[in-house]
Amino acid sequence: MVRIPQPAFSAALTAFIEARYDDDEKKNALARPIPLPDQIGDYPAASLVGMMNQKAWSEESAIREWIQASRLDGFSGMIAGIATDDVQRRDLLRRMRAQGPAAFANLMRLVQAAG
Repeated sequence: MVRIPQPAFSAALTAFIEARYDDDEKKNALARPIPLPDQIGDYPAASLVGMMNQKAWSEESAIREWIQASRLDGFSGMIAGIATDDVQRRDLLRRMRAQGPAAFANLMRLVQAAG
């Protein structure tokens, strides 16, 4: 999977990437396989790869558009459904986005410590 726990979304996005891009290195960078966690200690590595994939997808307009149009991605639909005048929910999204770099750094430390 390229996003956990979403096997159908992962398969569909992987197929889109395979069909859309020619370069294998680019495809691999856009669809890093997530190591499935078997124990609680495996979860940081899985989350880290998931965040890396998400960042890579956000930098590709074709993938962003595909995800936003995909019925398999509930998160995009949920965000699109938030009214522009819903200040509380918009603020929550802004705060979540702002914490992304710190969350990534924390995950890196956890994965390195588990080494």
